[in-house]
Amino acid sequence: MHTIKCLISPTSHGNIYPMKLTYEPLWTTLKNKELKKTDLCGLAGLSRNTIAKMGKGEYVALEVVERICTGLSCQVYDVIEVRA
Repeated sequence: MHTIKCLISPTSHGNIYPMKLTYEPLWTTLKNKELKKTDLCGLAGLSRNTIAKMGKGEYVALEVVERICTGLSCQVYDVIEVRA
C-alpha cells in the first residue's frame, strides 16, 4: 500500500494528512471479469512495468487509472481505494 499526501478537505487549513492508496479493488475487478494482468496490459495500453508497480502498491499517474477505467469500462472505485 502506498502512502500519499493529500488534503482531507479545504477546511483543514492547509494541513496535510497521510492517506493510504491501495489497488486491491483492481485485482478484485479483474477477477470478477475473469481477466488476467496481461489482459489489462492490452485493454488499457499499459506496460508490464506499470502493472508490476501497481502489484507492489507503488504510485502510478492518474492518467493510468483513467486508462484502466476506460479499458475495463469501470469506475475509479473499481480500481483504487483511499484509506485514512
